This record gives sequence, structure tokens and C-alpha cells, in this order.
Amino acid sequence: MFLDTMGNIKRAWGQKDKPKLLTTTNFPIQGRFADALPLLDRIRPTAESTSDAVLRAQFPRVYGQLQALRGDYAQAVPALLEAIARLQHQPGIELTVATEMLGATYAYMGEFERALELIEGAHTRSDSVQDQAALAAGEGFLAAVHHMRGDWPAARQHATRAVEIARAAGSVVHEYVGLVYLGLPAARLGDPAAGAGALKQAMAMAQAAGTVVLLGRAHGWLAEVELTRDQPAEALRLAEAGLELSIRHGYLYDAALCERARGEALFASGRRDPARHALENAAAQFEAIGARPEVARTQDAIAALSA
Repeated sequence: MFLDTMGNIKRAWGQKDKPKLLTTTNFPIQGRFADALPLLDRIRPTAESTSDAVLRAQFPRVYGQLQALRGDYAQAVPALLEAIARLQHQPGIELTVATEMLGATYAYMGEFERALELIEGAHTRSDSVQDQAALAAGEGFLAAVHHMRGDWPAARQHATRAVEIARAAGSVVHEYVGLVYLGLPAARLGDPAAGAGALKQAMAMAQAAGTVVLLGRAHGWLAEVELTRDQPAEALRLAEAGLELSIRHGYLYDAALCERARGEALFASGRRDPARHALENAAAQFEAIGARPEVARTQDAIAALSA
């Protein structure tokens, strides 16, 4: 799902470009996208000129998933659409993952019905072949859609299923994703201790695996959970830590999320003017990437300053 490698490209690519690709293949797992993007741009001409159909499909798939994860949706959507078109006649899970990633991208842009149509269709195909890792991935994507929609019961249900299926299948990656998307719904539904526990477990797993994928938003959402527990100082620490790592590794969505959490923590601490500045920055960042649901949430937070 989110942490898949570029193994197909690496195995099939010509010797001349293998050193660059061997370096780049680590980044989708590690999530250090600020380093990966320049390398992918250097590889692009070879990827687009090759006659190998597998490689021509794999490059936009990886590039689109990377851009979706970091929050550059304008780049992610056309790349994923190209990958899906090229993967139609190729066996493997890549088509399912690309389709579900496109669906999640649409959800972050506020196109929820379109998102669910794509993800539920792909998820049904995974269920028909009983691919447990793919099923866990699909539940994680469905959790992401309902999380963005603010449907906390549905988000908690799908995130819980993602964790359960992943654990049974021995898939640490999909367990991690499920835990990230479980935390805030649990808190919003009245159990902030469970929500904090899920996010802290996810963050510990990320540290153990050496990945920063989804780690910025885990910090931001845990900051929101801590605010529900009247812990503004801890929320501010988490938001600032998440903001720093998101900027350092090139995550646009996560940086905006942590900036908003920082503003909310400052407001809860009685620091109204810096809170407004942080929230206005977050709103502008969400607007720039087209994350419409988050723009609305951030505008609500700004309005609360004057309530």
C-alpha cells in the first residue's frame, strides 16, 4: 500500500540507470520524498522513452503514489490515471493499489463519492481473491476516506478492520497505516486514551522501521487528541515536531496539518495572535494543494478565535 517499493523497476531497468534506481527505491519505504523527487525527475526521460510496457507503467505508479502521499494532488492525479491505464493488462496488485491511492487522493480533495466508488470497486476485487494484505490495504484506504469526511464511526470501523486483518496476515505496514487512521476517530468518539495509544503505537512502529511516511500527520492528529485531553503544551510539542519533520522531508499535507494543530494548541494556551497567524498559514497551505475539506476545517478554527 503506502510503503510499497519500486522493486519491479529496479529488477528490470538497464544497467546504466541501476545506481540511481537502487538509491531511489529506498525512499518510498523511508518516506524521504524531498530526496526522492530529484532522483525520480532524473529517471523520468528513460522511463518515458523505454519500450518496456512494465516499466512505462511502473514509473507513473510510483511517482503518482509519492505525490499523493506528500500532498501534491495536482501531480498525483494525472500520474495515477496514466498508471491505471497502463496497468490494465498487467497482472499483480499494482493496479489495485494505484486505483485505491487515486481514490484516497480524490477524498483529500473533497470528492468523496468518486473516492468511494474507486476504492470499494478495487476492494471487492481483493476480497474475491482473498488477498489478505490487499484487503488490509483496502480497509486502510476506506478508513482514510471516512477520516477525511469526518465520519468517525466509519473511519474507526475500517481502521480497526485494517489493523485486525494486517495482524492476522503478519503485515506490519498495513497495521501501521490502520493505527494512524484509528487514533483521531477513537478520540472523537469519546475515547481519547485509546486514540492516543493507537497513534503512539504507530509512531513507535515508524521509528523502529525507519520510515517517516504518514508520521507527520500522526504527530498532528496526536496533537489534536492531546487538546481533547486538555494538554496544550504537549499538543504544541507534537505539532512543532511534526511540522519540522514534514517540512524536512517534503510533505505538503502533513506540514499544513501540523501548522493547524500548532495554531489550535497556541489558542488553547491563550496565545491568540500567534494562533491566528499559524491557522491562516495552514489555511493557505491547504488551499494551495486543493485539500478542500481541510480548508473548511481550518476556516472553522479561525472563526473560533473570534467566538
